[in-house]
Amino acid sequence: MYLRNTVVAGNTATTAGPNIFATTGAISAGHNLIGDGTGSNFTPVIGDLVGTTSAPIDPLLAPLAQNGGPTPTMLPLLNSPVVDRGTNVAAPAVDQRGLQRSVGCATDIGAVEVQTDSNCTDCCDPANDNCGDAVTLLPAGTGVLGVPGDLTLATLDGPSTVCGVGVGRDVWYRFQPNASADWDIRTCSDGGVDTVIELFDGCSGTSVACNDDADGCGDGTQSRLVVPLDGSVSYLLRICSKLAAPAGPFNLEVTRAVPSNDDCTGATFLSSFPFTDSPYHLLATHDPIIMGCNPGPGLTRHGVWYAYTPSTDCTLIVSETSANDVAMALFTGADCGSLVEVACTLAETDAFALTANTSYWQLIGMHSATAVPTTPLVIEFECVPPFPNDDCATATVIAETPFSHTVDFRLAAPDPDVTCNQSSNVHTRHGVWWTYTPSIDCIAVLSETSTNDTITAVFTGGCDNLFEVHCSDAEGSIFTMQAGVQYHVLVGAWSATTILTTPITFNLDCVLPPENDACINAIPLVCDTSVAGSTTLATAEGVPVPATCPDTFEGGSNLVQNHRKGVWYRVIGDGNAWTLSTCNAGTNFDTQIAVFTGGCDNPICFVANDDMNQTGWSCPISSRRAAVRFGTVPGEEYLVLVMPSSSGPAVPSNFQLDVICTGCCQDGDCIFVSADACAAGGGAPPVDATSCGPPEGHALDFAGNNGYVNVGTLGTFGSTLNTFTAELWVRTTDTSQIHVPLKLIDTPGTPTDPVFAIEMNRTNLGGGAPVYAAGQTLFYLRDGNNMVFSRSISANIYDGQWHHIAWRVLDAVNNNMEVYVDGGLHPQIEGLSQSPVNFPDWTRFLTIGAANNRGTIEAWFNGQIDDVRLWAVARTQVQIFANMNLSVAPNTPGLYAAWRLDDGAGTTALDLNGVYHGTLVGGPSWIDSSPCAVPCGPADINCDGVLDMADVDVFVGVLLSTNTDPDHVARSDFNGDGVADGMDIQLFAEHILDG
Repeated sequence: MYLRNTVVAGNTATTAGPNIFATTGAISAGHNLIGDGTGSNFTPVIGDLVGTTSAPIDPLLAPLAQNGGPTPTMLPLLNSPVVDRGTNVAAPAVDQRGLQRSVGCATDIGAVEVQTDSNCTDCCDPANDNCGDAVTLLPAGTGVLGVPGDLTLATLDGPSTVCGVGVGRDVWYRFQPNASADWDIRTCSDGGVDTVIELFDGCSGTSVACNDDADGCGDGTQSRLVVPLDGSVSYLLRICSKLAAPAGPFNLEVTRAVPSNDDCTGATFLSSFPFTDSPYHLLATHDPIIMGCNPGPGLTRHGVWYAYTPSTDCTLIVSETSANDVAMALFTGADCGSLVEVACTLAETDAFALTANTSYWQLIGMHSATAVPTTPLVIEFECVPPFPNDDCATATVIAETPFSHTVDFRLAAPDPDVTCNQSSNVHTRHGVWWTYTPSIDCIAVLSETSTNDTITAVFTGGCDNLFEVHCSDAEGSIFTMQAGVQYHVLVGAWSATTILTTPITFNLDCVLPPENDACINAIPLVCDTSVAGSTTLATAEGVPVPATCPDTFEGGSNLVQNHRKGVWYRVIGDGNAWTLSTCNAGTNFDTQIAVFTGGCDNPICFVANDDMNQTGWSCPISSRRAAVRFGTVPGEEYLVLVMPSSSGPAVPSNFQLDVICTGCCQDGDCIFVSADACAAGGGAPPVDATSCGPPEGHALDFAGNNGYVNVGTLGTFGSTLNTFTAELWVRTTDTSQIHVPLKLIDTPGTPTDPVFAIEMNRTNLGGGAPVYAAGQTLFYLRDGNNMVFSRSISANIYDGQWHHIAWRVLDAVNNNMEVYVDGGLHPQIEGLSQSPVNFPDWTRFLTIGAANNRGTIEAWFNGQIDDVRLWAVARTQVQIFANMNLSVAPNTPGLYAAWRLDDGAGTTALDLNGVYHGTLVGGPSWIDSSPCAVPCGPADINCDGVLDMADVDVFVGVLLSTNTDPDHVARSDFNGDGVADGMDIQLFAEHILDG
């Protein structure tokens, strides 16, 4: 909105506010009266009268009335500030009533012109008629619209012009620029008055510049100065009418000047370095050149040019550090009409290799088609000697490894582009080179350990005929090198905009692959151990892993179609089921495991897995870990390949392979192994572990309304919760409410009350507050700093059958938790992972069968509970499964407290360790618990939980037929052939010795 000679006053809105409401601002063309301009974004110019909220301006207008003309108007009253305060420039000939405009000294502001002649004499002189009354212009100038002025009634008070022309009238303006730069001062937009412009450093001061009749300015009789001004000086600007020429209105424009290096032919020549420039490229024109790294605009907007011809080879460092988004291109050629682009960058700072006695042109302009300059450019040029290993020909020779070299490659010039660089690049920025010729075949480990975003590429061939053989944009990578071959290594910036902040540190080591890199060197595996390994330096052998290879888990995720860079292990079958898993904190990459038979010469994929995320089995650390389970035939060889799931694993790629052996054919402990797999291993199908219940004896029945067991504060157990295991048996059908087998909300005086809880029908899916969720079970830890670690499961443990739950926290600080149901690791539903660390000792008692909420008992359990165990260690899956149906021995290592709940009567629940006996409160009742269908481990024939001579006596009795107990006979059939006989003696002896 443009305003000129306008009255905006007398706000009639129902609420207080400025007379102008415009979020983007109203643009003044001069000589307006604004009653209250506060908050209006209105920028006043010459002749504007603007009030404020605290000091508004009253225009002194009569009420709206029919004063003549087509519409009602408001007449200015006596002493109204609008009279004679307007401008005659662009004013119409008549006012809104049709009466004469510009009666008196000047046009009135507003719609009505007062028709009474004041008969004034000197009152009609312009306000800025004398130098001492100069009108002050804004520091940013007038803008392209300019400000109106009038010489009609002006007098002459200045000296003779240094232009050598006579003048008749003059007016004055004061101007102190906001920047020391070239400024353009002109009266070109109004061709009615023959003007002269002169610039002084003060009233009665020295003339700085003068112009009369500038070419191309108006009709040729107007004037223009393009002159460098000092931002610290307040200048006096004199606008004159030429002597004997008619005076009249004019329009003065003061703006920053178009840069002198606006085009190639006017390029600023750089004769010495360092060189700094700050051109005001807002007024620079667009160049019809498309930069290679800036293809979007179709031209280069607001570009400025520089030229230089170095006398010696050097590296040109160019930095543009303003807030503008710029692109920079370097050209060669005989002249501006034959330019050839040799480099281009979008970076704030870049380097270019220059050849002596070659002419170069540098174009710097805006990056995109929409980018608008916001400030002047700030450009710095420096030309330094070539970098020592700046190109392939001067590469630093690596004599031996390990090798490390730190270099400030911010001064390095561009090099050819590579395949792993950003796709929009036309070259590799800031590249530096090394060369290495290994004496043996080896694995090259390359890394660049600065904070810069870099690429590393390896080439063979000569520097004039390079052939890329390896490229990586990762911090580290590996590459197989052959003895006697010369390799060239290039390290440079990844993208066209990468900002380099520090020197780089390049490292190279040439090492041998791992000892089990080849199948023939497979390392033997031993039951119930963990093996640390790495695929970082492994080489691919091309062993196929077909998609048809059976997955351990039905419907599971199969493997890639070829062998990645893996390592080998060997299993010799013993009739057991073997479980191999990388689900642990020692594995840091996406793994796969494949098992082969047939030997190294003819490997046949037997079983495989990628991503152990199937029903009944999951990895709480990451779904990108692998596990296989397979039955084994005694004496048969199984070859195990551990490898990444993709061709680009993390560096270093370390893993831990957990090896677990279970008696596939005894006592149902071949977890999740199909009957076919077990049979392939030489034995009978396993028994379903879920048919078992807690150890035979008693249990407690909770009615869901008032009963619970108080087991005390448990000493220091509360402070050990970074690593622990909690086990118990439950039986319930209640999914209608939240009820709790174990829970404590403590009040130790720490910033937040810690929580330890297992809650039925509850979840905090996605990390929200725990809520009711039928059929889900919540496992919840909160420390004294309000950090929560929680997971939930949706296992079917609400079917009225006994189910064993084991809550295993391996490392709360690192959010590592596992939940086992009936001995099997169960998939988890994500909750909160806030790394709790502050676990204080408990000050309130833990309850079995209800929740102790800071001393208030609530959420009573509805069902039966048996055999509760708390461990100060993270029990393994094998330990959990092997002992869940058995009675644990008192003071077993790691056992903190255990309540078998076999007391059967009274109000005391004895702690197996004899320390933390519980008290029954509110009447939970004793009941008989169902015995486990298969409660005994291998060779524990008498089912007393101990392998000893008593089992030998029972086994001998079965062989001699003096003991015909059906359970004893069944448990003595170790080879699963249906008969307990001499064929079972060796297997029985092995179990006794292993026991």
